[in-house]
Amino acid sequence: MSIDFTQADFDVTKRRELPLLIKKSLINIERGKWHFHPKYHGKAQFFIHYHEGLMYTSSQILKALKSLLESQIAQFTIRSELKKIEALCYQLFENAERHHLIEDHSYFPGFKKIEPKLAAGIDLLENDHKRLSTALFELKISLNQSLLMGFSYSTIGKLYQRAETVDLILTQHLYDEEEIIIPIFLKY
Repeated sequence: MSIDFTQADFDVTKRRELPLLIKKSLINIERGKWHFHPKYHGKAQFFIHYHEGLMYTSSQILKALKSLLESQIAQFTIRSELKKIEALCYQLFENAERHHLIEDHSYFPGFKKIEPKLAAGIDLLENDHKRLSTALFELKISLNQSLLMGFSYSTIGKLYQRAETVDLILTQHLYDEEEIIIPIFLKY
């Protein structure tokens, strides 16, 4: 099945829930019952905690950038704050990349074999990974520009916009990924 990932239903920057085509193929274990499932304490719980860590780091980047944009602090302090933001960004880059490599090269191919009906959903997640990788790369470029050029509302504002895009993609992607993947861990 060929999916047009530019359609709003499939585009991670536009969708607000999984497309109906994908929802119909999901393993039917309600999100609200996951924590009570006997197989939850293992890979399912690890996955959710890892996702929470990614989301926390992303929110800390946004919070720090917003604070920087709203503050009236000295250039030296701004440089120091940018270095803290840089550390958070690189933590996010490394953790997201590590997570997606494992999924793309190990989990996803295996999941397609044991649950072929989820292939379209997994293809959607793989496409999300490409979009997220692009957004993370653009954030990295903006971060490097901010560090090289020093503080200006323009460069920090652009960095904030890039971080917002990453956060938007990450939020939707991780929620959808859990909807598709966690029930597999619970079933098998």
